[in-house]
Amino acid sequence: SPGRWNHPFRCLIHRKHSTEENTDETAIFIGSIAFYYGLNELRNGDKCVIVTSRQSEILRLLALHQNQLVERETILNEVWGDDSYSNSLALNVQITYLRRALNSDSSVSIEAVIKKGYILKVNKESTSV
Repeated sequence: SPGRWNHPFRCLIHRKHSTEENTDETAIFIGSIAFYYGLNELRNGDKCVIVTSRQSEILRLLALHQNQLVERETILNEVWGDDSYSNSLALNVQITYLRRALNSDSSVSIEAVIKKGYILKVNKESTSV
């Protein structure tokens, strides 16, 4: 299931099968979690989780605007191409999976702002660097 932590070997196998031109090795740091957008991977120490491409797209939008509101319409239009009701429901489900995927760092959370959008909150005080 998406958002479940896997053994690090799983991520190494996944990375080995990725093609060179499709990988972006630059990590976006979300608290202590390294997010590799091109690989659909989240790594925290020796833990690794693989997310879907759609979840990776959503997380990239949120991660590039940490601690800022990202409007639902923006996410829906950029990830799905439109803000239809069915896509809006799908977004809710994907956010649930992403919250699970990020649960290895308690300083990180995705907060819903009712009728507005989502904020990827990173509490810097509790992040161990």
